[in-house]
Amino acid sequence: MSVRLIVAFVWLMSAFPTAGAGQTAGTQQFGGLFDTLRPEQQNLVREWVAESNRITGASLVASDAYNALASSTRTTFEAVTHALLTQTLTGEDGSSLGTGLDLIQMVEATHGQLPGARGDHQFRLYVLLKADAVDRLYKSREFKRAGDNTIFHIGYPLNFRQQGGVPTLQVSVTRTGRRADIDVDYRSSSGPVALFNGHLTSANSDVRAGDNFQRHTNRWSGLRDWWQGLLDLFAPRPEEKVDLALGVSIPVKPRVTADQPLSTAVHDFFTSWLVNQRPEDAVSYISVRAYACLAEYQTGETLESGMAALRILERMRRGAASYGQASDLSEVIRGVGLYPPGSRPVVHEHGQLFSLQHLTDTAARSMDCRVRQRVALVDPLPYGGNEFGDYYATETRLVKEQGPATVFTQLWTKEEGHWKVISWHLEHPLIGTALQRPAAEPETPTPAAVSPASDTGIAKASAAFLTEWLANRNDASAAAYFAPRASFCSDVKDAGSVPAFLKSIGDEVHGGGSLGDLIGTVPFGHLHLQKVSHPLDGAFLLTRVSTDLAKTLECNAAAPDRASTMGQPKFDGQAYRTDFSIKAATGHPAAVSLLWRLERNNWRIVAVTIAAH
Repeated sequence: MSVRLIVAFVWLMSAFPTAGAGQTAGTQQFGGLFDTLRPEQQNLVREWVAESNRITGASLVASDAYNALASSTRTTFEAVTHALLTQTLTGEDGSSLGTGLDLIQMVEATHGQLPGARGDHQFRLYVLLKADAVDRLYKSREFKRAGDNTIFHIGYPLNFRQQGGVPTLQVSVTRTGRRADIDVDYRSSSGPVALFNGHLTSANSDVRAGDNFQRHTNRWSGLRDWWQGLLDLFAPRPEEKVDLALGVSIPVKPRVTADQPLSTAVHDFFTSWLVNQRPEDAVSYISVRAYACLAEYQTGETLESGMAALRILERMRRGAASYGQASDLSEVIRGVGLYPPGSRPVVHEHGQLFSLQHLTDTAARSMDCRVRQRVALVDPLPYGGNEFGDYYATETRLVKEQGPATVFTQLWTKEEGHWKVISWHLEHPLIGTALQRPAAEPETPTPAAVSPASDTGIAKASAAFLTEWLANRNDASAAAYFAPRASFCSDVKDAGSVPAFLKSIGDEVHGGGSLGDLIGTVPFGHLHLQKVSHPLDGAFLLTRVSTDLAKTLECNAAAPDRASTMGQPKFDGQAYRTDFSIKAATGHPAAVSLLWRLERNNWRIVAVTIAAH
């Protein structure tokens, strides 16, 4: 037995009190237990478990439920809530705004280590915020709104970062201002190395990794490292599921990706729910943006109800049970064709089961629960005008529904590389509107939008730059695409000169082959970005950047405020962004973001950012 293993074994034995110390032998558990939490943390756990019991009808005991959680889940809960609890918030005049923990109304989920999941899904808390939490974050001297989340934390665009150097708390907030994804970033940046080792980006928020615990206690004292010595003995299971409650888990991501036809995802959603009797798999298609649809149940639940995902799952469980075991979807659902203004039908192979319509952004917005429920927003919804973009509606009749026949409408779009439901309605949401059947369109996995001629130049410039840099390994030619005023933002500010930056990354890619062999596109989500279709869509993402957002993406830009991107976006054709990740990387790596501007009739890179989890 190695010395390392012996030491770990001795530590493990010492963590268990001997029999006769007030407890019976064989019932002990190693550290990180409910009884060791601070009262404020215990109260969060009690409410978390109590809400779960109210929803599911279970009778879990808070202490037992918490102690049964995986060790990485408990270390994440303890580290994040400890940092929040010990972090005071003050206004510009020095007045107290409480602690970081006072922003939270309820913990809804805690994600520990999730092998296979992106780093921005691991080692973080998902919470229901208090109604005034965003106001307090804006007023606080300790937090500043950073550049909006556009690649990672999709669904949580508002990005508040703690000031004062690492480690820092990051609070990513939904447009409603009521839900947030909170984690601790223990390092200032993973830098270019994060482009090749995605495991570093997730470990950045894991208090157990490297010297993260020491960094934590240097800023927020009082946390106990009860997990030391256990990591080698208790390796995590390679599961890609997240816990909604004790004993209730759902897949991290849906089975069907966005490069497959939407009809395939919709069919899988209904099959998982009503045929396979696996609503847990179906819930993985529900976006956080759909939580306002809880009011559709007409049982008093609203956006502000705790543990929304668990509530949705429980409703789907009851629905599947009431419909009974079906051998085929045709026994439980039937397609309905209703065509509101701004829609056109899509022909697909499952038309007998559900209809599918392509929507304009305006039509999609009118179907959004956040609009229909008149939800107060702290950031505008991501819809544009009357163009046919990436929004679709599906409609089906639940033939076994008790009472009046019910039309079940869902609003779908792409999110993090998958098709997701962002709204639903029981009954058609546009009843009373003049309905007519327009000409149909065939279904394609990824509808190709025709880019205007103004996009041609930037698409060619992006492809030429990336080819020279990464495929041909001609750094001198690639450097010519940088403007004289080009700068590296904080996460790559130590890169040095442009040639040094190009070499440090290009040498690791090794060159050769096509761009599609070397780099890949990344998902995105933001009102002020518009995707531009181009011949190398699979290699890199190209987006138009609004006039307002472009100002915040410059490396020397001031921190965004409430007015930065609050209005409808205006695109003047002067700013674009190129985003990509390295295909040879391990895990889920960071992404390179290049901001382009038209200067002296030439497209030039003016800012470089590495977007990490």
